[in-house]
This record gives sequence, structure tokens and C-alpha cells, in this order.
Amino acid sequence: MVYRLPMREICICPACTNPLSRVVAEATAEARERFIAFSGKKYRGLMDPWLDQFALRVRQCGGCGHAWYAQQPSHDQLMAMYDASQPLRPGEAKHEPSPSMRREMARLRRLSPAQTPTLLDYGAGSGRWAAAAVETGFRVTAFEPSRTRTQERHGIIVIHELDDLAGPFDVVNLEQVLEHLPDPASVLSDIRGLCRDRTVVRITVPNLRRAPEGTDLWRVWPFDGSRPHTLAPFEHLHGFTPESLSILIGRAGFRPLPDWRCARGFTLHTARQALGRALPQVRSTKLLVQPFEQASHGAPNNAAPTRERTESLSQH
Repeated sequence: MVYRLPMREICICPACTNPLSRVVAEATAEARERFIAFSGKKYRGLMDPWLDQFALRVRQCGGCGHAWYAQQPSHDQLMAMYDASQPLRPGEAKHEPSPSMRREMARLRRLSPAQTPTLLDYGAGSGRWAAAAVETGFRVTAFEPSRTRTQERHGIIVIHELDDLAGPFDVVNLEQVLEHLPDPASVLSDIRGLCRDRTVVRITVPNLRRAPEGTDLWRVWPFDGSRPHTLAPFEHLHGFTPESLSILIGRAGFRPLPDWRCARGFTLHTARQALGRALPQVRSTKLLVQPFEQASHGAPNNAAPTRERTESLSQH
């Protein structure tokens, strides 16, 4: 079964389920021109006909501040979009892990008591994070539904079908993934079924409250001519705030990692999270979480994700 989103207006917040939302950006004549320019430069014009198929419109939650595209392409359309992707600037595409990726994976490695911990890189893209994880001592499975984007690398099990994923895993990495998914809550719930009770799940998403566009966030939407927008259509279907991400992970059966455990490898992150409890404006959209205890969550710990919830994932 291929999952397709119906062509309907999504008015209820996908993060907190608040029914109160408003339109913050829509397809004016200028926005349509910007959309066509982005489609041409990034996706070879593949998205041009989509303007006639559904409304180009962004809604924002009146509660948690989450933003999302009110109408979204089908799974097949999204996969075709990613397969047509090209760098906006020469030399933009990278394939080897950066030093910061290696340092982050080393910190994650210190959080797992297993001698050779297993790691699932969910939405692996080109495989840079997976490669960094192998270098730091993980046994790595990389899940990426697009067969054209993940390179085969030594020491990495590459999976393209959810039916082939077999947990549980000690660590799950979701680097800039959830913003690409039509239904991130369902995907997180499925990932919960691949976790042990003490599995560490690392999640990062762009922070809408600290978007590089600043106060021009909706004025320059959907493309400023040089770089992808924080809510670039239809790469990013969602714009997260710290509040919306926190609510979403709770709905899916996760809670933040305790400070004492986080501090073993993520001292700065732990300090920032603690400060954020007093000063919400410093909160970030990077989270380290673990499942609720089995009895309180009530979901089977070995449940496999369902194919119907598979969506296109992020580009790395």
C-alpha cells in the first residue's frame, strides 16, 4: 500500500492537535514567482505544475507556534522531488562526515553502556552521519527510502524498506528529519517500537523561532533567490518551535533524557536545557530523549513500523 495524503486543508496542528490556526503565508503573485524560481534552481522545474494541483499555503498554530503546509504533495511526488534535487551552489553537496559530526557521535557513544552499541540513522540521506557513527564504534543501520541518495559504505547496513528494519536499537539518530515528514507524530510512534527502555533518541530540527530569515521569515517566503527558506516548499513540510517539538515527543511516548545522564557527553546541551526551563527564549530544537517506561506508555517494545507511515526523509 502506498501512503498518500488526501488533498484537504490541514487545519489542526500536527504537533499539539490544537484546532486553532491561521494562514501566515500563501501564494500571492510574488510568492508564485519565487516558488517557480526555487523549483527551477533546486528541482529542475519538477514542482512547477504543482501550483495548479493544490494550494501553496502555510498555517501556524495559535498555541505552540508550529507551522506547516496546509496541503501537501503525495508520497510519490515527494520522492520524485528528492530524486530530482540538485545543489543550489557548486560544491554544496558533501559526502564525508565533518569533524563536528564525529564529535557528536562520540558524545552519543558515551551515553550507551553497551560495548558495541547499535545505532539506527533514520533518514540517513547521503550517509554522512551513519559514517561518523561507524568511526566512533557503533554498529550502524541506515534507513533511507530513496535508493538514489544513500551510498553503500563499509560497516553500514543500508535499509530502504521499513519492513526490513529490525530493532531494538541502543541509539536512534534523527538529524533534520521530522520537518520533512507529513506525519511526524506517527513516525515517532513507530520509532518508539524500535527502542529499548533506555534507548537514546537524538532529534534535531530547524528552530522556527531562530530562523535565519529573522523578522523577514514570511516576507521572503518561499525563496529569497539564494538559499532555501526555513519552510522551503516542499522540502520542509513543518516548521518546529521548541514548544511544538516538546509536545510532539511526549505524544509519541518519549521524554527528555535526565540531566544526570545527558551530562556524561553533552554538558553544554544539559546546561542549556536547564536554563531553558527558566528562560523559554533560550530553548533549542535539539533534544535527547528516551521512551517512557513500558508500563506507562502501553505500546509493545518490539512493534514494527508500518509501511503506511513511511514518508520521504531529509537530505544530508
